[in-house]
Amino acid sequence: MNEQIIRGKWLTAFLLVGFFGSLVIASSYIFAGHSITPEYPTWAINLLATTATLRASSVLAIWFWSKSGVVAYILLSVIAVPLLLSVGVKASIFGGVVGIVILVALIREKWQFMSWGLSKLPVVQNAT
Repeated sequence: MNEQIIRGKWLTAFLLVGFFGSLVIASSYIFAGHSITPEYPTWAINLLATTATLRASSVLAIWFWSKSGVVAYILLSVIAVPLLLSVGVKASIFGGVVGIVILVALIREKWQFMSWGLSKLPVVQNAT
């Protein structure tokens, strides 16, 4: 008997918001970083743009049922929080930690069906 695994509406919403949000943030740092935040050093803007771009990639990997995407998302959040704090963005702690907690809560039951690579469908075990 095959069990059908679905992403669910909350995980789908989280991934869509995370993907498009990361793209918007990355493009704002890339195209308007110096005008929005003239007090940020150039290296910080470049690193924040890179982190946001990689986060969009990690969300896309999660969409394709990848455990690697989950690990990458968490690592990128762990990198982004201190970086944002170093340039004076205090709200980054809340956003970074809450994003990780929400992702872990949404993905916890699906983890066993995910692979370390990319897959169109979750890995389903046959029960006999």
